[in-house]
Amino acid sequence: MSISNNEKESGKIVHGIAGVIVCEDGRVLLLRRAADYYNFPGKWSVITGHILPNETSDEAVLREIREELQVEATIISAGSLVYIRLPEVTLVIHPFKCKISDYQFTLNSENECYQWVLPKQIRHFDTVPQLEDDLRAIGLFR
Repeated sequence: MSISNNEKESGKIVHGIAGVIVCEDGRVLLLRRAADYYNFPGKWSVITGHILPNETSDEAVLREIREELQVEATIISAGSLVYIRLPEVTLVIHPFKCKISDYQFTLNSENECYQWVLPKQIRHFDTVPQLEDDLRAIGLFR
């Protein structure tokens, strides 16, 4: 489900991605954002980011995984869009289920640690607000 540059921003709508990394046993990679991160510091999340000009949502999720984990990834599937309505903007999140090429990865400065967890365990973490919606959109959460 890729979008073109012309569709990325219109008025107060901003498109972004959520990359949910899954491993063979069904666990999901959760990342805890750095304490000094500008958006939801210290909260648990998945790979997230903006879609750049002239970039599709598919390209954006793969780029963000490369930037945040320093590994290559493959998209398994795309989920339905998740809408987050904030007072000043509506975020349209394009969630993807992905797998990574190497489990020996390096976190960039956006995140301070990680854990592999089963989707049902995510409720026990202090997460960003839309995380359950992102997982539901790709069929990993009920």
